Amino acid sequence: MTSLGSYGLVAHIVLAAACFLSGPSSSGMVRLALFLFLAIVREALQGRFGGKDTFALPRRAANAGSAWVLGCLARLRFNLASPGSDGLTPLHLATSLGHFEAVRVLIGARVNVHATDLSGHTPLAMAAAFGHANLLHELLRASADPNAANIGGGTPLHFASARGDASAVQKLLSSGAGPNIADGGGMTPLFTVVCEAQKADMVATVETLLAGRADPNIGTSKTGQTALMRAAFVHSPGAVQSLMRAGATVDYCDSFGQTALHVACREKSFEAADSIIDGSSGEVLLSQDNDGQYAVTLLCEHLACGDAGACRVLGRMLRKDPRLANARDFGDTTPLITLLSAAKRHGDDKNALDAVQLLVTAKADVTLEEESGWSAAHYASSEAVREALDAPASFWAGFDADKPRDDSNSKYLARRGGHHRIPLLDRQDVLRGDWTVTGIARRIAEGRSVSIVLLFGAGVSTSAGIPDFRSSTGLWVNDTARNLFSPEIWSSDSTSAWRLLTGLLRGTEANAASLDGKQRPQPCSAHRFAYLLEQRKLLLRCYTQNVDGLEREAGVSKDRLVQCHGDATQAICTACPWKAEQSAEVLGCGAPDKDAPTCPSCGSPLRPAIVCFGESLPACYEKSATADLSQCDLLIVAGTSLCVYPVASLLKQVGPLCPRLLVNRDRVGLWQTSESPSENNLQYRDACWEGDVDKGFLELAKLLGWQKEMIDP
Repeated sequence: MTSLGSYGLVAHIVLAAACFLSGPSSSGMVRLALFLFLAIVREALQGRFGGKDTFALPRRAANAGSAWVLGCLARLRFNLASPGSDGLTPLHLATSLGHFEAVRVLIGARVNVHATDLSGHTPLAMAAAFGHANLLHELLRASADPNAANIGGGTPLHFASARGDASAVQKLLSSGAGPNIADGGGMTPLFTVVCEAQKADMVATVETLLAGRADPNIGTSKTGQTALMRAAFVHSPGAVQSLMRAGATVDYCDSFGQTALHVACREKSFEAADSIIDGSSGEVLLSQDNDGQYAVTLLCEHLACGDAGACRVLGRMLRKDPRLANARDFGDTTPLITLLSAAKRHGDDKNALDAVQLLVTAKADVTLEEESGWSAAHYASSEAVREALDAPASFWAGFDADKPRDDSNSKYLARRGGHHRIPLLDRQDVLRGDWTVTGIARRIAEGRSVSIVLLFGAGVSTSAGIPDFRSSTGLWVNDTARNLFSPEIWSSDSTSAWRLLTGLLRGTEANAASLDGKQRPQPCSAHRFAYLLEQRKLLLRCYTQNVDGLEREAGVSKDRLVQCHGDATQAICTACPWKAEQSAEVLGCGAPDKDAPTCPSCGSPLRPAIVCFGESLPACYEKSATADLSQCDLLIVAGTSLCVYPVASLLKQVGPLCPRLLVNRDRVGLWQTSESPSENNLQYRDACWEGDVDKGFLELAKLLGWQKEMIDP
């Protein structure tokens, strides 16, 4: 009896022959013979195997670009739209490889032009990404959606923009593509151009998007960098000029407090700096970043080396606003002091002579001292530079070259941080002088925090008997337990791995309930508090790094929960996209008396739906994080070392007037400072409960009058 493998082999041989012999030069008889042979193969496959193997034939034909064979398959009613295990349909394959005639046949056969692969890519997105202009045109004529986004939020316009393909961008815009749609990382097509396109194609693509009503001030990186900043970073003065003509805001600051002019000066993008200075008011020159640095402060590093371009920019700055010559940073350092300090580090201050003369001509005060007690003269090492300082004789008469330098930096440390750009009254209003859980509870009770985001680490579940990771008794102490987060263990010994994982997640008898004769850990105070917030419509999202599922056990809904590192209570296949609808426990994963089950689709071992080492975080994290943190008006961080990124970076992504509470055994991250919270320092919005996590949430619930619901859920 002929086997399935034999029929599959015959089918593939026939198809290969068909693709080879069905070119324009083939005779009608050859084509007819191949057509009949394909029909026979199809009948044999469908009769014996229910059509299961026929799905491979259209994919092979599409991959080979054989339009005639696809036409034959269409007339024989083969399914031309079936995806493979990767989610790729024949249309995806033909489009990605640029097979124009094959794509036309598939479109003519009315396959679904909106189909997506496992990453959410449509054929149109592939045409844009691979630069197949003729296929882009055909797919748009077939009504492909120009705004269909993949799981990361990227649209076909993002892909065309990344290539710097101005023609494709124009086609997509003309077909209704949204020029201001941001992907999951906050990047618009315009921002994508200046990040990824080749410089030769950048300006034309930027101008095409701007002509299509792209907003130059929408779309930033995770650090708040704008398209204008990025254009300066990549040394594209043409893109900078185009963006500024379109109204790009020059005084917008990134998360480090730096403007586009800061970036241009730091990166030696001097032509971009010229354009920014000429096209803006003098106020941008006096903008300070979080460390108190002006753009000229960053320019001084290049001025100290005698860079002619840097000197040209300095002259432009001083003509625009002469006040800059005596501007003082958070340590009271002037540009002249910064310049000569940098020159001293480089070993020859004569290279800075031209810049010194420009500053002195602009009336830089050489007698001013920085916080350390030193003036510019203390850093001057050559006679030529001392003469160029043009200090009065009275200054030199009292000058002490051996004056000790105060390196405490106390004034700088007290001033640093982006809070200096926020009005004092606004800073005072965040916690109103109470940097404890009482101040946080008051905000919630008064209705001033109604979009609360929670960030949970392993410490919120330890009282359930589930170990954390980094303590002396944590998972990382045991190499075997650590291997549970390596994908290899699940392919090689899934039975032992499931048993170990199940034991770790069972909890202790102290906080476990016996259901069906099995001990199960119960939700802790943090989990119950999350549920109470959702019940009162105060929970925007709960981001948990834990894989134990206790948030769901407490009642937090799927819509309000992001399991950043996955869910160990659910099972997936190690080899194919199959995902279990039942829990891992119901499937028998981790059962002590039998082997772990295998995938019903392909027979491979099952593994928990967790994020293993080297794997990406789930799409829901990228999709939700940016929007949630911009809306968040209270962030509560609990049970974490804040050592695991990118999740640990979330606390820096909330707005500057969003209070942040740490409920933790130890102070970690930004709460480790020795400074007491004050509206005059970086801790103006940060409260802390240092101690037992359960007690911290119980105290917060008590202050809100929710203690009974916490104890008797």
